[in-house]
Amino acid sequence: MSWKPSALRGSGGDCVEGSTRGGEQGSSTVDRATYRQFVGAIEAEILRRIRVEGNYYISRTEIEDVGERAGMSRVVATQVFLLQAGSLWAGELIPEDEGEPGIPFYAPTTSVPAWKAVVLDPGWFWERGKFSESGRT
Repeated sequence: MSWKPSALRGSGGDCVEGSTRGGEQGSSTVDRATYRQFVGAIEAEILRRIRVEGNYYISRTEIEDVGERAGMSRVVATQVFLLQAGSLWAGELIPEDEGEPGIPFYAPTTSVPAWKAVVLDPGWFWERGKFSESGRT
């Protein structure tokens, strides 16, 4: 059974279509189990970085790698990740163009300029009780 969160559903029904890398187009279908597996895995990775390493940076490549391990294409993994902004993570998207400023990200979207990483907002995680006073659990 194919399923996509409503934000991923396009007028084409079963396809996920969007641009997440400055014009790079992707089209795929995500089943519910794969979607859930990716969201759980990316949340675990983010929290591990924050709690264990005190690291608030995650690259697009690392996000895509988590998606591939969950059974998603790299393009779909980035789309799903961006749709989780504001519920699973929040922070600043770092554009590929070194001269461009970071883009604050606190709500879901799939329409963004080419990007290479995210710097997570520790205050956002703190407000949601995701880590202890020391920044690590």
